Amino acid sequence: MRRVDARVWLVMAAVAVFVGGVVLRTRVLESRRQELLGRRSDLPRTLAHAAEYSAARAAGERPRFVPGEQGANLTDLPTRTLALSLGGLRGFLAIYLWVEVESAKNQRVHEDLLDRYHRIANLQSEYPSVWEFHSWNLGWNVSVQWANVERRYEWIRYAIEFLAEGIRRNPRSVDLLEAMGRIYYQRIAQNTRAEDRGYFSAQIEKDDGDSPLRIAYKWYVLARKMQDETGGAHSTYSKKILHQQSCYAAHEYAKDLTYRALNGLGEAAELQADGKPDEALRRLTEGRKALLFARGWWVRTIEEWGRQRAQYPDDFNAGLFGAGARQATREVELLLRRLTPGLLRADPKSFRVCVDSAKGHRLLIAQNRYEDQGPEVYHGP
Repeated sequence: MRRVDARVWLVMAAVAVFVGGVVLRTRVLESRRQELLGRRSDLPRTLAHAAEYSAARAAGERPRFVPGEQGANLTDLPTRTLALSLGGLRGFLAIYLWVEVESAKNQRVHEDLLDRYHRIANLQSEYPSVWEFHSWNLGWNVSVQWANVERRYEWIRYAIEFLAEGIRRNPRSVDLLEAMGRIYYQRIAQNTRAEDRGYFSAQIEKDDGDSPLRIAYKWYVLARKMQDETGGAHSTYSKKILHQQSCYAAHEYAKDLTYRALNGLGEAAELQADGKPDEALRRLTEGRKALLFARGWWVRTIEEWGRQRAQYPDDFNAGLFGAGARQATREVELLLRRLTPGLLRADPKSFRVCVDSAKGHRLLIAQNRYEDQGPEVYHGP
């Protein structure tokens, strides 16, 4: 009888702790956090906002869940309800899952690893650092554990989708917007292994319909604008360094476009030399059009570096790269005047020499010369 009574009291104590944790979370800690943020939002209002959000989305609008706070919709209610119902136990469960996923990652046990990352993120969805940390793990530390380039890209794709969910939940996070740009820029477009860089970039253009450099540029611009709008600081970069990122991405994209256009013009010279004038003319037209598009991006790059120099007069790189972008624009304009159908028909050899000389120009290879490296190794975030 006493054993039964002891068990009953134990169960009652556990229920009391559970209920106390829920009350502490919803009535004390959350209300205090909202007061510190200058607003209040209890659970009924949260549910009402979720309903309003979903109705607005159904009407084709793109509202925020609570201005300045997490983005959410009705599909998030199960995870939000679970997090609230756990109360004070949520922290203990999150710690346990963190230890488990770190151990699984280091032991290269990938089964259910992605699901575990999502469980942790759902428990701590309001913390951008959680989304950023685990997206780094997926895109860098887990992906490099695979010998096959296709599997490496698969985990990078998981990282992009995971981070996109984090941005949806925290749409005003400067860190997450910058982290997304960093994946496209550093992990894909600027990858130090030629095989990975080529395969990753090709897959991104296939899956996302755009160059990884251009996508990175767009995310960096969003991060910069969000920081200017909210005044929020990045956890790692100073404001000047963060604002540089869109400049570098635009610069590299302009160089990439120029190099691709020159490759097409080189093919036109080869076709003309092989006695295929019609195909050569078609390729020349495409190459000149691509070169004109590249010129447009050089002009945008000049504007980016000009904005950076105006905002940060002490930024040496803004002056240096801005001058390089202006010179590159002049070089591209000169090529457009030289590489004409008349030169291609009259002297395809000189046409090819002109193209090859431009491809070796220091403005195209500076800061953009890669060397193949060995297999990647684990690095902490």
